This record gives sequence, structure tokens and C-alpha cells, in this order.
Amino acid sequence: MKSKRMFFQIWLVFTAILALVGLTACSNQDGSSSEGITVTFKDAENDTVLKEERIEKGGKATSFTPEKEGYEFLGWYGTPNLSHEFDFEAALNTDTQIFAAFTKFEADDRSFAIVGFGKSPLMLESEWGNVINQEHILEKAEGKNEYKITLDLYEGDQFQFAINSEWENQRGFGYLDTTTKDGEEYFTNAGSLGDTSQKRSNIKVEVEGNYTFILTTNPSGDAYDSSAANYTDDTKEKFNENPYDKITWTYNGDIKEKPQDVDVDFYIKGAEITNWQDKYNELTKMVLKDNKYTLTTYIKQDDEILFTSGINQGDEISVGADYIKYSNLDSKSAELFTDSNGNMKAKKNGTYTFSFDAEAKILTVEYSKAFIDECEFYLKGSFSGTNWSTEGDSKYQLKAKEGTIYTFDKLTLKKGDELGIERMIGKNQDYFYSYNNLSEANQDNANDEFETTENAFGGGNIVAKNDGEYSVEFNAYSGEIVFKKLG
Repeated sequence: MKSKRMFFQIWLVFTAILALVGLTACSNQDGSSSEGITVTFKDAENDTVLKEERIEKGGKATSFTPEKEGYEFLGWYGTPNLSHEFDFEAALNTDTQIFAAFTKFEADDRSFAIVGFGKSPLMLESEWGNVINQEHILEKAEGKNEYKITLDLYEGDQFQFAINSEWENQRGFGYLDTTTKDGEEYFTNAGSLGDTSQKRSNIKVEVEGNYTFILTTNPSGDAYDSSAANYTDDTKEKFNENPYDKITWTYNGDIKEKPQDVDVDFYIKGAEITNWQDKYNELTKMVLKDNKYTLTTYIKQDDEILFTSGINQGDEISVGADYIKYSNLDSKSAELFTDSNGNMKAKKNGTYTFSFDAEAKILTVEYSKAFIDECEFYLKGSFSGTNWSTEGDSKYQLKAKEGTIYTFDKLTLKKGDELGIERMIGKNQDYFYSYNNLSEANQDNANDEFETTENAFGGGNIVAKNDGEYSVEFNAYSGEIVFKKLG
């Protein structure tokens, strides 16, 4: 009797253990069953369930193409707000929801072109989209919102797709379906000037070659980034974005066209020193010597500066894709500046000597006392009885007015007279400012009453077109010259 009772107790314990094991096998801590998990496919617009699929834990979901009357299927996403595409190669361990993106088909009547800059033929010609010709325009597929272009691209080229030279409806880095091939990075995000989204960032080429790009658009999904700093109703097309548009690409192999011979130089650019304009002259240009670019110039305290590249083709200079900014400074040189959104902001007035190692991408800077205070400025040329051999003619000395502004109150010129402004240190001419230093002509000045002779920078002596009397205002910091008509 005792042995039967003991057997019964052992049987109860064994049964309990089996039940516990069975319970554990059927229910995991993550809530899924050991027998499988559920994948739920939904319409992102209205949360309607399109399909459910049972798969083994650790298995993969099976993609399919759903149909929705009057709509076009765009793809599967991992979140209802369609922030990222779903990865069907991922192993799933819990119940999962996948969301379908649909859009009503709308024929796209826009024309897209490739815009950007670099050393490849089409990018060099584009000049950041200032030039758009037939070779830059993408070919649109009949009956589809697909745009295609095949071209050579060189390492370092930067580009986007847009509908015009204003870069409206631009489609940049954030639209690429992938940036890699066989584990190698072919494209990187080059950003843009100022804060911008990934979708409006430049695509930088990391692997030289011949490429085919296809831009697929869905105009019914177009939206506007109204939160952008410079957004207005007038500029909104520059902030046009679309969550469904995408750029696919194919690497076709080596480039088809031999690279052109171009020279790259660097020029200073800043808030006050050039009014953020690209100016190509001897005052702004870094000189290449012993594999380093150098420039010595006066910088005002708190002025923000950087260096931009210029591409030389014969006598023409166009904006390049390379910049020298605060991040290029070595640690010692960085102490002379503060970082202002990537630009270098000078901590004090003075003469700065910049030296840039283009291979190492390192900028070193030496500081010394200001030299503008030691300079005097004179009009010089062939006018009113003076001649080119005269150095520092006291009758034509400009007077210091305020800060770095110098003026000459009354200058009488005849048609064809030539002149400029010489900078003198003691008895020696240190620099000569010519036509290229004239500020842009407008209704507040008379700079359109002058023309130029020729030199390597596209501006020689200042030549009077007509007889007249003028006042002269000269900014010794920026080098800008302004003529105003008297009478």
C-alpha cells in the first residue's frame, strides 16, 4: 500500500514537470510561440490588414505586391510613417507588422537635369547648375515617371538632380536606394552650404567610372519642408521633398572619355572680405609653391572666412567643389579662430598667413600685427596730367575716413583715361587695385561708366567710358572700389 502511494506521488510530480515543459515550449518570454510568429501586412494609409503570414521564429517574411484600385504600390516599410524600408532579409523573432506605401498615379510633366560640379566633362560644364544643356537633361521613359541619364563621373564630383538652375525640386543623397556595391562605398553625403536635409544634400562620387542613374518620381506625394530656415512661399520649390521618390544606379565600368586638364586653385571668401562673393584676383588667390598653397592677407576681428576652390580652364575660372574650412586647421592654428558653422571666425585684427597642404588637407596659419595701418593709398594712372611713372602722388592720396574706408572727393576724368589705386608702404608700391576690384554696378554708383583692359584675371586698368567728375570710395579691407558721379 505504501509503495502504491509513493508511485502515485512520483507520477504526479512527473506529470507536473511535463506540463511545465510543455508550457515553456509553447510560450516564450517575447510573447511568440515556438511554433511560429505572425507577420501582418498593413496598408499604411488606413491600417487595413492586407495579409497575415505565419513563419518560424528566426525566419524571413515573404514580400508580395498588393493591389489597391486607383493606386500605385511603392514598397514595404517598417513603420506606419514610412520612415524606412522594410528589410526582407532580416530574421524575425517576434510578431511583426509591415506597412505598404501606396500613391495615386499622377503623370510627372517636369523635366529633370543633373546639376553640380567637378572635373568630369558634364559636371565641369554644369558649374553648380548655372549651365544646363541637352546633355544634362535626363531622358523620360514613355508612360512612366522614370528619368534616366548615363555619364562619366570622376572621384570628388558632387551632384544632384533638379528641374532648373535654381535647384528647385532637387533630389539628392537621401533619395539613393543604396550607396555601396560589393561592400565598397561608391557615394557619400557631401552635405551642402548651410543646414540641409539628407534629401537635399549633394551626392559625392567616391569611385570614378561610367554610371547610369534612374530617378523615379511620384508627384502626388510631393511635400514641402516649411520648417527650413529660408523657406518662403516664393522659394518653396527649393524645399520640395518626396518620401517615395528614389534614385537607383548602375556602375557601368571605367570612364568613357579621357579626363580634361584643369588646374585647381583656392581663393579666400568671407562675410566682409568678399561679401560672400567668389572673387578671383591676386588679393584673394592662394599661390601654389612647393606643393603648398599660401596667402598672406589682413583679416578683421569677427570676420568669418573660408577658402573655395576655383577650376581654371584657359582664361576662365569657375567655382570648384572643394573647400578649406575650420575643420582643416591644425590644433595650433585653430586657436586663432572660433568655429562658426564650419567657417573660421577671426579672434582679432591682424595679418594672417595661410598655408594649405592639399594632399594632407591641413591648413596652418601664422599671425602677425596688422599692416593696413602702415599703408597709404593713391590714385595712379594716365589722367589729369599725371602718368604711370608717378609713385605716391600726394595730390591723389585717398583720405582715411572710417575704419578701412578711404575716399577721394573729386576726380576729373576724360574719356579713355586709365587708372587704379596703388597701395604704398613707405616709398614702395606694395599692390595695385584695378578694374577687377570695382564693386558691382548698381543705381547707387557709377561703376557702369567704366570698362577695362585685359589681364589674366579678366580685369586690367580702370578705363573711363566718358568725360566726368567722380568721387571715389575705397575699402582697403575688401579691396572694393566705388565711383559716384558728381553733379
